[in-house]
Amino acid sequence: MNISSFVIAIIIGIASNIDNIGIGLSYGARKIHVPWRSAMVIASTSLLAALIGGISGIFVSSFIGSVANFIGASILICLGVFIIAQALIQRKQEKQEEENLAKKIGVWELCIVAIAQSITI
Repeated sequence: MNISSFVIAIIIGIASNIDNIGIGLSYGARKIHVPWRSAMVIASTSLLAALIGGISGIFVSSFIGSVANFIGASILICLGVFIIAQALIQRKQEKQEEENLAKKIGVWELCIVAIAQSITI
């Protein structure tokens, strides 16, 4: 492995984990405590999804070739629409709910965050 491959790997690693910083800042700003075990579940799920995605990407691209770009773009567009719709729904729900000062991350939210982290890699 030469230095340019190493630098590219570092840049990809940082770029693929920028969303982790955003999620951490978001939870911190809302004063939501994420327990250590929950953080490990999120990190482990992200790692597993990256490994599976990389291996399956190599395998699938050998069969579908250039169609892979179209499929990938379509998935990203669908995810973007879903995330925007989810944010709008959440904003509406937050206006209707009372603020609870002692918020903690729940099991359902933990699963959603872990899956979302995995998908965005």
